[in-house]
Amino acid sequence: LYFKRRIKMRFELFSGRDGQFYFNIVSTNGQVVASSEGYTQKKSAIQTITSIVQSIAQSYSDSEKIQVIDKTK
Repeated sequence: LYFKRRIKMRFELFSGRDGQFYFNIVSTNGQVVASSEGYTQKKSAIQTITSIVQSIAQSYSDSEKIQVIDKTK
């Protein structure tokens, strides 16, 4: 699989009404391209985001174009 463009995305971490933590992967045009399952601990959601980012960074040298936005505050 080959991409001519650099990967640009952001992760938005948020808490749901059920008290669990979720994240969305959002493209540069603002479209949500993936949503996570619920996590009872914020730390677990962050660990999953970190794992995804590390996997992408291994495949592409442009990991600095990935943003993580914490909306749980």
